[in-house]
Amino acid sequence: MKKRTLSFVLAAMMAVMLTACTSASTGATKAEETTIKASADVSTDAGTNSAVKDMSEMSVTYICGNSSNEAYQDYYNQLCDALGRLGVTDTEILGYEMDAAKSLELFENASNSGKDLIVIFPYDPTILNDAINTAMDKGTKVIVCVGTTERYNGDMRQNQQKCGEANAEMAAEWLQKNYGGEPVKIGLITCRANAELTARSDGMLNKIKELYPNVEIVGDSEQTTYEGAMTATENMVTANPDLVCVLSANDDMALGAAEAFKGAGLDDDKHAVFGGDATEDGLKSIANNELVRGTYSYSIPWDEMLMKVLTTDEEMLSMDMTITQITSTNIDEYYTAK
Repeated sequence: MKKRTLSFVLAAMMAVMLTACTSASTGATKAEETTIKASADVSTDAGTNSAVKDMSEMSVTYICGNSSNEAYQDYYNQLCDALGRLGVTDTEILGYEMDAAKSLELFENASNSGKDLIVIFPYDPTILNDAINTAMDKGTKVIVCVGTTERYNGDMRQNQQKCGEANAEMAAEWLQKNYGGEPVKIGLITCRANAELTARSDGMLNKIKELYPNVEIVGDSEQTTYEGAMTATENMVTANPDLVCVLSANDDMALGAAEAFKGAGLDDDKHAVFGGDATEDGLKSIANNELVRGTYSYSIPWDEMLMKVLTTDEEMLSMDMTITQITSTNIDEYYTAK
């Protein structure tokens, strides 16, 4: 891949502590990068701030659910790239293996060892509040990601509603191009295991109805796996042979839906599946002009956040991740065939 992408597993694994976001969509149907603006206007020119001069001596700890997980590693790599641009090279990644007590232990160890910056994906934000207060009172900077605590210097948020809407925007554009506003039947493969994933699924549902009013949703099946999505889509196709499109909550399930279409002989240019999280297999399907026609990735605006957190004494700064829609029009920027 030419650009890093992030996995749906983060949303599924960390959803218990996510804070729901309710930003309204622009309603655009163009398959292009959708940037969720940061809540502060921050310069990223390190040369304009004298406080940056001492950053080369900083020490940073990054604490996540599982240090071997692709999504967490990708976030860490993005963080290290941004820190490197500020001259910071002393970084480490630690995983708490989805154990809330261990996450607290790792945080306290990092704080007590004198780390200058701690970045953490909280498993249970509530148990970290006292430790974060203690660390920040001592001067340690704290950035929490995808799980808001009572206090922090920076908070990186993932807007699940926007993720679902990004999926629907790509689907609506494809439907308009191929069916010109005529009535069509589509299906949804959703996941509503928690509030955040429900927001993603509802984002798909509400936005596709808004952007393509002549759509008839003949199935809305809650699934979590490739196999489940494949079976659900097979059932939809059996009941509705004229089904033309499936919107899925992630790439893995989108690929399962695509396999069901293929099994029914519906793998032509008039059928499509849309996913999310820009997995390797999802991107490959788009690059090969297969049934997955669109996905999206998200990244953290680390440069803006770090400049604000590390060069000021401000607290409670929140920023949203950036969502990028990926279709055949820009797939070459995100995937290189192996």
